Amino acid sequence: MSRSKTLSGIGLLALAIQLSVAGDNSDTGNQTYTSSLPNGISSGDTTQTSTVLWARSSIAGDVRFQVNDDDGLIVDEVVSVKNPQKPVKLGVDNLEPGEKYRYKISSPDGQFLKGTFKTAAGSNFDGSLNFGVSGDWRGELAPYPAIKNVDGKSLDFFIKLGDTIYADIASPAVPTWQAKTLGEYRAKHQEVYASHNGVNSFADLQRNVSIFSTIDDHEVINDFAGGALAATDPRFSTTTGLINQTSLYKDGLQAFVEYNAI
Repeated sequence: MSRSKTLSGIGLLALAIQLSVAGDNSDTGNQTYTSSLPNGISSGDTTQTSTVLWARSSIAGDVRFQVNDDDGLIVDEVVSVKNPQKPVKLGVDNLEPGEKYRYKISSPDGQFLKGTFKTAAGSNFDGSLNFGVSGDWRGELAPYPAIKNVDGKSLDFFIKLGDTIYADIASPAVPTWQAKTLGEYRAKHQEVYASHNGVNSFADLQRNVSIFSTIDDHEVINDFAGGALAATDPRFSTTTGLINQTSLYKDGLQAFVEYNAI
């Protein structure tokens, strides 16, 4: 199947599932971002026994990660931020399958956000699975009302199915046709996960559902062929090596990995 048909099929299934599931996440409150955690918080790549926690602090210093189960605090660690443009992550393991965990991430100035995530079910689980999926969003179109209903649906996970930025289309963060440096790629990601007119749809979404993230093409440049010779595509400004060995590709991929809980 083509990517578009796959996206359409999964999207319709996810929509039907979302409409059939009701839930409330009021235990974590309504706040989804702060001035020092402007892109919210997230968990991702969650398995039966592990997850990755994510945040970007706008100030340098120690970011504190805490995880609780029903019996109390099980993780309490800090990760140092040296470059506020680069998010920080913490891998957490030794978790139990099919369990809901609460987590709290605190910035160096003491501001904090809370969220939840659920580990994958055990191998003998026989029950329902509720998930959501989306792809293709651009910075100048934020704050993305199409996903505003995701928070509160008690989904088991959410899939970002590529084109999580459009690096090759101008937006307020990078008002040129193509991001060309790591800093510009980072700015494009910050833009889509930022607050717009007091609304941050992705922060609302990501705090309480674990994310699985994948690229398509616009995370780097439109319609590139990573394994092709760079000389076959003049946009990569080199005649040696493969496209996926060029600085443009590496910078785009690095920013994508940094800005997702991978």
